[in-house]
Amino acid sequence: MLGVAGCLTARSHFEALYGACSDARLQLPYVVIVSVVGTLAAVSAVVAVTAGSTAALATYLVMLVALWGMSTVRHLRTNRSRAVTPVR
Repeated sequence: MLGVAGCLTARSHFEALYGACSDARLQLPYVVIVSVVGTLAAVSAVVAVTAGSTAALATYLVMLVALWGMSTVRHLRTNRSRAVTPVR
């Protein structure tokens, strides 16, 4: 809920930064891969908590590190020279 509230309050900032209203949107393969890895992480977390499975916990941690790595690489590759509109 906090993330949704943050996105709604700083909408113009996110539109300018991530290209939400332009043609420079994220590529579909990246979105699909992140969605699949995120879903696997969520499912493995639920299984780890409900069943007490260490294998599911290990899977969750691997998926979490993979998501972190993918987002870090994506942020490093983004063009930082774009003008950002001030948040009001």
